Parts: sequence; C-alpha cells; structure tokens
Amino acid sequence: MGDITIKIPQDQDLELLLLLLKRLNIKYTADVQEGTLEPLNREDNALSAKYAGKLSSATSEALLLQIEDSRSKWERNI
Repeated sequence: MGDITIKIPQDQDLELLLLLLKRLNIKYTADVQEGTLEPLNREDNALSAKYAGKLSSATSEALLLQIEDSRSKWERNI
C-alpha cells in the first residue's frame, strides 16, 4: 500500500473529505487536530521528543558498543 499527500486549500473541503474518509472506514493521518482544523504540533509527535533523555548511561553505553560492533562487521573485507 502506498501513501499520498493531499493539500486542501479550503477548510470546508477538508471537513468534507475527513467526514467521507471516516464514513468509508479509510485509515488516514491528518495534520490537523481531531474535531478542529487547527494544525498539529509535529514536534510533540516526534519520537526524538518523546524519548529524549530516557536512556540510562549504562543502556546508552551498551547501545553504542552494539552500534560499533555492527559497523565493524559491515566494514570487514570479504
């Protein structure tokens, strides 16, 4: 399945399209908040914002070692 992006210039057209998508049970993501036509704050939805500062130093060290090991495996001459 693919993704499409549609820019709707008229608010009333956007409302109609969202109602139609719901009626037809078509999954979608919108850049507007549910029930309003206000734009979403994309920074709040970013995974980097969600998980920033959540790793302990021990976990981050283990991840860095794993990344270095993975890189060294790819750099080997075959």
